[in-house]
Amino acid sequence: MKRSFVILGAGISGLALGWFLKNEFGATIDLKIIEANRRVGGWMDTFETEGYLFDRGPHSVRTKDIAWFR
Repeated sequence: MKRSFVILGAGISGLALGWFLKNEFGATIDLKIIEANRRVGGWMDTFETEGYLFDRGPHSVRTKDIAWFR
């Protein structure tokens, strides 16, 4: 019997986990990745403005601890 996995979100973490699971277990698993948006990549994105391409990426720090920034 195959094990089934569902990954919620096709950001870099969801895609990396999907790659790892398929690489590790191959055809012995059923894998679905569900994404709410029309594109994959999560916080990572490229957009064009006035003919120039700009890359956006994930936030490097996510904390509410103000002391950490000092």
